[in-house]
Amino acid sequence: MTGSATPLLWSTGMASAGDGIFKAAAPLLAASLTTDPRAVAAVSVAYSAAWLTGLVAGALTDRLPRRQVLIWSNLMRATGIMGLVALVAAGWVTVPAIAAAAFLVTAGTVFFDPAAQALLPSVVGRRIDVLSRLNGRLAMVETVGRSFVGLPLGAATFGIGAAVPFLANAAAYVGSARAARPLPAAPAPEGGRGTSLLGDVWAGLVHLFRDRTLFAMSLLVGAFNFADAVVMAVFVLYAKEILGVSDLAYGLLLTCFAAGSVVGGGFAGRLARARWEIIELVAVLVQATGWMIIVSTASAWATAAVFFATGFGAAVATVAIVSTRQAMVADNMIGRVVAGFRVIGNGSMVLGGIVGGLVAARYGLPAAPWTAVGLLLLTAVPLAWLVVTRRGSHSRLAQAA
Repeated sequence: MTGSATPLLWSTGMASAGDGIFKAAAPLLAASLTTDPRAVAAVSVAYSAAWLTGLVAGALTDRLPRRQVLIWSNLMRATGIMGLVALVAAGWVTVPAIAAAAFLVTAGTVFFDPAAQALLPSVVGRRIDVLSRLNGRLAMVETVGRSFVGLPLGAATFGIGAAVPFLANAAAYVGSARAARPLPAAPAPEGGRGTSLLGDVWAGLVHLFRDRTLFAMSLLVGAFNFADAVVMAVFVLYAKEILGVSDLAYGLLLTCFAAGSVVGGGFAGRLARARWEIIELVAVLVQATGWMIIVSTASAWATAAVFFATGFGAAVATVAIVSTRQAMVADNMIGRVVAGFRVIGNGSMVLGGIVGGLVAARYGLPAAPWTAVGLLLLTAVPLAWLVVTRRGSHSRLAQAA
C-alpha cells in the first residue's frame, strides 16, 4: 500500500528541500543588506502572508486534478526563484525583492500542501492507523528534505555566493515536479462543480467553522504559530548577535529542530489512537519552556537541545492533527478545509512576524522569546486545556478510525 504513495514521498521531499534552502538563504541575504530587525522581519512576514490566499487555493484544489496542482505549483516557484537569481547576479537585489520571492515560495506551498494532503487518502484509504503511519513518513521526509538537506545547504552555499543557494532552490522545485508525474492522473474531484468559486470558498469555511473539532484544531495551531513567528522572524539576528554563531552554525541550529522532527515523525504512528488535543497541549508546554531556556541561557548548545525537543513535539502534534482531519473530511471538501485551516493556523504567522519585528526593534532581541512565552501561556495553553477537559473530540477520533 505504501508503494503507491512513493512518488508523493519523493515529490514532497524535494519540494521541502527547496523550501529549506530558501528558508535558510533568504534571511541571510536580507541580513547582508540591512541590520534593521523590521526589514529582516518583513521577509518572514511576506513568507507567511501568502497563506492568506489559501481559501481560493483550496477551492481550486477541489476543482483541479491534484497531480497537476503539485506539478504546476513547483514550476511556478522555480520560475520565480530564477528571477531572484538574476537580480542577485546583477547586483540589483533588495529586501522587497526578497520578500516578493518569499511570498511566491509560500504561494506554491499553499497549493502544493492541500493537494498532497487530499491526494493521500485517495491513494491509501482513510483508515486512521494507515494515515498516521504514512503521515509520519511524510513528516519525516518533509523534515529531512527541508532541514537536514535544505537548511544546511542553503546556509553553506550562501557562503560560496549569494546566488548559489537559490539556483539549488529552483532545481529542487523542478525535481519535485518531475517526481510527481508517476502519481495517478485522477480526474478533478467532484467538489465545486456547478457552483461558483466564491461559493466553494464559503462552503469550506462553513464546514470548518461548524465542526468544533476542526475549528479547535485550527485555533490551537494558530496560537502556537503566532507565538513561534514572533521569535523566528528575527531569530537570524538573535542567533548572530546574542548566541554569536556563524552563518553555517545558524543553519545547523535549525537542523537540530529537524532532527527532533524526524524522530517525532517516526514515533507519531505509535500514537494513532491517542487524543490529538493532549498531544497538542504537551507540545505547547514544551515550546513555552524551550523559549524560556533559550533566552535565559543565551547558549547555542542549550538552543540546539531545545530545538530538538520542540521539533519532536511539533512533529507528533502535526501528524495527529493531519491524520484526524484526513479521516474526518470527505474527498470533495478536503482541499477547502485544509486551506481554510491553514489560513487560520498559518496566517497567524503574518501577525506574529510583525509583532516580533516591532518588539525586537523597540525592546531588544531577547524581548521576542519572552513575548512568545507570554503569548503561549495566555492563549494556546488555556485553549488546549479547555479542549482536553471537554473530552468530546476523543469520540470523534474514534468514529473516524
